[in-house]
Amino acid sequence: MPVDNGKWTIGGGVDVQSKTKSSRNVQQGGYALWNANVQYRLNSNATFSLIGSNLTNKRYYANHANRNALAGNYYGEPRNITAKFEYKFK
Repeated sequence: MPVDNGKWTIGGGVDVQSKTKSSRNVQQGGYALWNANVQYRLNSNATFSLIGSNLTNKRYYANHANRNALAGNYYGEPRNITAKFEYKFK
C-alpha cells in the first residue's frame, strides 16, 4: 500500500463451493468462505501478520476424498485468526 513507505500489505480471498451431496445423501447448498491477511513490515528483517480464515464463521461440510468414500460428513474449519511474527536472520 502506498502509505507508511509501503510497510503495509493487505490481501483477501474467497473460497467458493457449489451445491453438493455426499454418498450418504447429505446435501448442502453452495457457500463462500472469506479470508483476509494484513501484514506490517517492522523493518527489513521483521514482519507481523494477522491472518483470518472463514471470517463469517460459515458452518459447512468439508469436501474431501473421505466424504465421498462413505467415511462420514465432517464440518469444515470454523473462523480462525492467527497472529504471526517472522524474523529473518541475516
